[in-house]
Amino acid sequence: MNTLNYREISKKNFYDIIALSDTLSPEQQKCVAPNAFSIGEGSVNPNAYYRGVYVEDTPIGFFMLYIPDKKRSNEGISDFILWRFMIASSHQHKHYGNETLDFIVAMGKKLGFKELVTSCHIGEVSPYDFYIKYGFVDTGRVDGDEQVLSLEIT
Repeated sequence: MNTLNYREISKKNFYDIIALSDTLSPEQQKCVAPNAFSIGEGSVNPNAYYRGVYVEDTPIGFFMLYIPDKKRSNEGISDFILWRFMIASSHQHKHYGNETLDFIVAMGKKLGFKELVTSCHIGEVSPYDFYIKYGFVDTGRVDGDEQVLSLEIT
């Protein structure tokens, strides 16, 4: 059985992780920012948590979370956000996305969050159905041009 693991982005794996964006179809690339942009954005945001997704030693994906600081969490602000998420084209439909979401949900529980929020592009090629099948609920809200989804963490 393949084992997923999640690694910090370093000089050693930076180029492998950014190259994963090129595995997506042009339509999928419209749904998620390139990993290079996400890593850059995350590096200047103290609330960003991002990792490369690996099957054993093979990089297959990337995710980035927004984890609010403890002060905001203690105020009851539940904005634990799946900010970016992608699995390389050749590794999609192998349940790695679900496994990674399981990891993220477990992390959210451990940190005391009650909800995971994300948003996605709606269109012919979209991760919307993937998120809904996992258990996210469409909130009816739109952020920019993306539908906002929410998952209760219990």
